Amino acid sequence: MVVIIGYESALEYWRTVGPRFLQGLKKRRSATARARKALQAQEKPRLSAGNRRPGGCSIPVHALVGSASARTQTGSIVCHVRSSLPEESVVDAGQGFFVSTPEFCFLQMASKLSLARLIQLGCERSSRVQSTPMGARRRCARWAS
Repeated sequence: MVVIIGYESALEYWRTVGPRFLQGLKKRRSATARARKALQAQEKPRLSAGNRRPGGCSIPVHALVGSASARTQTGSIVCHVRSSLPEESVVDAGQGFFVSTPEFCFLQMASKLSLARLIQLGCERSSRVQSTPMGARRRCARWAS
């Protein structure tokens, strides 16, 4: 079972692990090719026993699926339909998880956030200061290169 993590869950992942897990272009190409095959498989994503998920991802996990027929919504997973993936847009997070790159995550969030919040997210993506849900700001590692 492969789960492709996106949207809010990908943000949480990158805020937790930082840029050291971004991987090179060759690895991203390979991961994206494998994720594309998973999108075509039409398998409904699910978390294994104990709700195992990548570091930083809270429940529910936001996952990408290839079509509406592969969509499921449970207490642990929320699905978003995405029929294709841009080149080099995911990384392999191990244990059957792929995660949207920070750049792809930014594009995903563009459909959900206000312009002001999207600008704030873009600034966070390229700086060492991060906003918390309560509006406070803290120093952190950049989550993109």
